[in-house]
Amino acid sequence: MIVDRRAPIYPIRTVAHLTGVNPRRIRAWEDQYNLLSPARTAGGHRLYSEEDVERIRWVKAMVDRGLSLKGIQRLVEQQQAAPPAPTGAARAPASAPRGEEAPRQPVRASREDRGTSR
Repeated sequence: MIVDRRAPIYPIRTVAHLTGVNPRRIRAWEDQYNLLSPARTAGGHRLYSEEDVERIRWVKAMVDRGLSLKGIQRLVEQQQAAPPAPTGAARAPASAPRGEEAPRQPVRASREDRGTSR
């Protein structure tokens, strides 16, 4: 069976369960940092694809490693601005920008960047 990894099939509550990231934080990553672009139903509800779920897991992993959301946003923007890979070359998955590595020294993220509050 062939599955389209870009098909928007998961509601936000399912994505939250699959990733361990609460819906409020997922919406913030979309609205404030443009890290996600889920499809919308006619009623305006978000629907996420398997690629979106991978991207959320990747963002969460980067935040857990100490990278700020602004830093992650810059990495994603660089990936989108980079020229396409030559024909036949392996492409980086949509969930991880090309050339991404863990920061060499931990970067302290602000409460806002981590999506936490007091």
